[in-house]
Amino acid sequence: RKWEYLRNLVRHLKGRPIDEVAKMTSVRKRYRQYREEEEQMLERIKEEITFLPEDPDHKIIILDLTHHYRRPNILKQLAYLVHPEAEAVLLVNNVYQDRTKTNDLTFSMSLSLNMNQTEHTKDIGDIMRARNIGSGHPGAAAGTLACDSKEEMIQKKEEFKRQIYQRFIEQ
Repeated sequence: RKWEYLRNLVRHLKGRPIDEVAKMTSVRKRYRQYREEEEQMLERIKEEITFLPEDPDHKIIILDLTHHYRRPNILKQLAYLVHPEAEAVLLVNNVYQDRTKTNDLTFSMSLSLNMNQTEHTKDIGDIMRARNIGSGHPGAAAGTLACDSKEEMIQKKEEFKRQIYQRFIEQ
């Protein structure tokens, strides 16, 4: 349905001015739905945001979603609306296979767009490669960490969050 809507939207934009398309009932309805969904995500993000104790300046927002039974639908970039001073956001989640939660972990991290306006040496891809769990580029990266048990998952999750933070500060 999403792709069908987007194809129709492009067709409308080819032959009409954007302000006319924006007034269409289908576009206004979809906009309201997206706004409601985004507001719900923002509320969930506010509940989920944490920082490591060793991060008093709130440089890295941590969204640890491993306590959920089902994967919540969250756009991690919305966390910058809550903490615009943050330099990066780290999303930690479990791997799901056929909608079943596993003990394996995923780490997804990205730099704030505010970092584009400053000179820095941050490289998120390097952080994931240094931990040998994944890769990416300087602005964003992701990785996966296999865990054999829930206890190992909890221990490795905390360990890797601290290692990621330490590497980020060292850069």
